[in-house]
Amino acid sequence: MVRPASEVFEEVLASPVTRVRRSPQVAGTKRDGPDLLIDIGGRTYAVELKNSGRSSSVAAVVLQMERYSRSLKNGVVPLLFVERMTPNGAALCAEHGIAWIDADGNAEIVLPEVRVRIRGLRRSEPRADREGFNAFSRTASRVSHALLLAPGQRWTRAALERATALDKGSLSRIIRALSDEHYVNVERQGRASVVTVTSWSTLLDAWAEQYRAPKAVAFGLLSSRSGEQTLHDVERRLSERNVAATFTGLPAAAYYARFGSFRRVRLYVPQAPDLDMRRALNITDDIRGRNVAICVDDGRARIGRTVGTDGIPYASPVLTYLDLRDEPERATEAAESLRRVLRDMWSAV
Repeated sequence: MVRPASEVFEEVLASPVTRVRRSPQVAGTKRDGPDLLIDIGGRTYAVELKNSGRSSSVAAVVLQMERYSRSLKNGVVPLLFVERMTPNGAALCAEHGIAWIDADGNAEIVLPEVRVRIRGLRRSEPRADREGFNAFSRTASRVSHALLLAPGQRWTRAALERATALDKGSLSRIIRALSDEHYVNVERQGRASVVTVTSWSTLLDAWAEQYRAPKAVAFGLLSSRSGEQTLHDVERRLSERNVAATFTGLPAAAYYARFGSFRRVRLYVPQAPDLDMRRALNITDDIRGRNVAICVDDGRARIGRTVGTDGIPYASPVLTYLDLRDEPERATEAAESLRRVLRDMWSAV
């Protein structure tokens, strides 16, 4: 940890720590209980120390805390202390009713006598996560993409090779990394191994934490009465020029989730716009007020690409959900609606 837990506790709870001690064995568990017991403000906190506040680490420790919390004495409050809490990690804690504090001084504690909510503090730059293998890099994330689009499917490695166009060595490394973080289960089935998703929401959130939407390389402007008209106009103009576009962001979310209207159209194209495309979409160097955002596809948009009933080619609902993080307008509302679609898709298995 960057800062001692006791120091941060005093800052967050505005009281002196009266005692810090290692916790004794907790009955009924296979391991020691919480890492520390901290007395402050007339209350004892059973503190679990973790370096990472990412959703995968938080999901694992929350389950662990729920197991041993029933064995704690009355009045002892389970609390997670991490180096830096992520939004998805905080959401998991809230879902399970787990209090938390991070080393920057952010916190969420809801008790009958204590209510603390601190967000947005940053005491140092985030540490670059360069250790180990990144299973959510641009290429490696093809595996998570394929897994998330197939609820309940039991994947053989051969099937994943075909779906992702990855070689055996790369695929094995990616699966091992996902398995080590408990995002997937790998089971033997005869002479083969089968891969299944442990929790679709945890896998999606872990990818979202590291996902970086491709930056638009050009912006166009078309005169239209609505975003839907712009969408169809862009698709028609590009089809006439044999450009295979894939629409994402708000237009795709509106198609999948029927959440409402939109203004700006975001799409992937195979390569940077040439002069003919620039003229067709009125692309200029002035990006103010543009209603068409154009990104170059690096291969991610091909996985799960769907031609809708309206004849428009859309990015998968998973990629659309991730791309909404880089959208203006009603992106938050759209992401919530689309997440419900994904939840229903997985619940139907």
